[in-house]
Amino acid sequence: MRKPCEFEMCRNTGCSEVIALLRTRVFEWTARALAAEGRKKVALFGAGQHTRPIVRQPWVRFGMEVVLIYDDAPSKDALSGVPIQTPAQWLHEQIHSSQPNAFDVLVVSSAVYEDKLGRRAVDVLGSTLEELNVPIVLPYRGTPTAYDEISVLRRLQDEGIVTEDEAQWLIANRDERHDATLPMIHSDRTEFHLRRYELAAEFLRDLEHRSVADIACGVGYGARLLTNQGNAMRYTGVDINPQAIAYANRRHAVNDHVQFLERTGDDTSIETNSIDMVTSFETIEHIGGTESLLREFARILRPGGSLIISTPNALGPTPYHVHDFDFPAFEAILSNWFNIKMWFGQLPVDEVFDPELPPGIFPLDLPTARAGETDRFGRRPHVLIAVCDALAVTAVDGSECQVDTRHGPLRLKCPTKLARWRAETFLTKEPETLAWIDEFEKDDVFWDIGANIGVYTLYAAAARRAQRILAFEPSPWNAALLAEHIRINGFSHTVATYPIALTDTTSPGTLFMRDTSAASAGSSFADPVGEFGERFDPTFEQAALGVRVDDLVAWGAPAPNRIKIDVDGAEERVLAGATDTLARPSLRSISIELDASRTDLVDRVTQTFARAGLELTAQLHDPAFASGKNASIYNFHFCRVALSP
Repeated sequence: MRKPCEFEMCRNTGCSEVIALLRTRVFEWTARALAAEGRKKVALFGAGQHTRPIVRQPWVRFGMEVVLIYDDAPSKDALSGVPIQTPAQWLHEQIHSSQPNAFDVLVVSSAVYEDKLGRRAVDVLGSTLEELNVPIVLPYRGTPTAYDEISVLRRLQDEGIVTEDEAQWLIANRDERHDATLPMIHSDRTEFHLRRYELAAEFLRDLEHRSVADIACGVGYGARLLTNQGNAMRYTGVDINPQAIAYANRRHAVNDHVQFLERTGDDTSIETNSIDMVTSFETIEHIGGTESLLREFARILRPGGSLIISTPNALGPTPYHVHDFDFPAFEAILSNWFNIKMWFGQLPVDEVFDPELPPGIFPLDLPTARAGETDRFGRRPHVLIAVCDALAVTAVDGSECQVDTRHGPLRLKCPTKLARWRAETFLTKEPETLAWIDEFEKDDVFWDIGANIGVYTLYAAAARRAQRILAFEPSPWNAALLAEHIRINGFSHTVATYPIALTDTTSPGTLFMRDTSAASAGSSFADPVGEFGERFDPTFEQAALGVRVDDLVAWGAPAPNRIKIDVDGAEERVLAGATDTLARPSLRSISIELDASRTDLVDRVTQTFARAGLELTAQLHDPAFASGKNASIYNFHFCRVALSP
């Protein structure tokens, strides 16, 4: 049987002498500090049982004297010879008497109601005492006016840390963007935030490159802790607020390895697969598009990198939050994108629950957390913290990779460098296409036109987002690898592969190929024209069969509800052969890759879809395409226009 600790024994036996001793020490420290400031005359607020023992001591010991006691409803006129007044009586005398009761410090005297009495003292007497330069002191909690706007502004300016404009902005925004390194809000709150960064720093030290992205970094104080304690070699803070970023760059860019970016959490502009750790504390509940936020985290993380993320635990509605996650909801949305390694709870207390963790943080018992109950220690976390691994691409052997998607692992053969690159960028090259596929409905038929080696065909099959998938790829090397991928992943019952070119005329023709390597792109049927409209000299030509989409459907192929078109410049030929299919009401959406700089092409394609009742809803590409030769290549999403009833 576990032996009770001394504190438990004290508590269980009613160790009043220990409590009394602690109270005596608190007031001794208070009296010593006030005497050192030159305070001589004390007023006590509260005439309850806690006040009688401190009417004379410890004040007399330090050359001080209690001259007045305040109480809202006094039952007597004096206590131990010290007069008792209501605040209203004292204010009246202060105004009308030529010799009002004078004191130079007000000490709140209540062990149980100190906060309440402190607020009462500030509300009733605060302005008058401020004029007299008389502080209000709470021995157990500090000074109640320490964090009002005037006191904070004066303190920030006196310390010379920030400019007046910065101080004004910080105070106005401190509910959501305080600086935890400054005395702006009570230390209980700053510690509550800083301890999550302390936890992240513990994990960061173990990572190889120690590059970290802090999403919704606010004014950037996390940079100091992650660089100093976590030994971050590169820190990037991201926040949508320009003033927060300007302040962060001035105050918290502690070295050349720290930078702050004014960006949104779902579009950070950070390089794909470049970050070892993403930290995002109490952010996701503010974001409407949670999936896009998590997708961005997955994109910028290196394979196997870590995400440390927190959210309030079923806090209820607030003016700032658009989501309210309990444990099951938070677990479910994170599991779509990451492997969750560890769960922690956090309480706003100084108690050390685990010697290896910061105060207030403890490992979660998952069954009780999922049930929303307290654990065996009676704890129910105020904040949920998850430590996650990015879904990884791992080498099975020299010629095969495994890609861990949100829908389970997929195997990809890698006979060439390009095939391996497609495996390694499976989750990050076109996150917008993965997101589009995740919106499919169970009864959909998906046509993947220009499937290459089948990355998006495989993803749709793994997601079970379509009852039937048709994958079209005319390159013999790509088509062979596509078929092999369908076989080794066990998707032959869902996916049919067609080694043909979809075009505007059903007839034999020629496939012009830039490259014959497996997983290469840029081939063109009937005419050697590339995706930028340029003519090219093929390295290989092969006889191939061209088929119109409408003819395939007429022959009995299941008509598509979703179509992806990635044919590197042959888009209009495909669409010309699909007039009837595009007009089918059952066709719900299309994703087509186009060169946005060819505005004439984009206009013609848009008009073609408009005639078929499809409207442009998005033009997207990964931030990795923001520069370079593919900067103008986008995926254009078109959806069926809903008819008015």
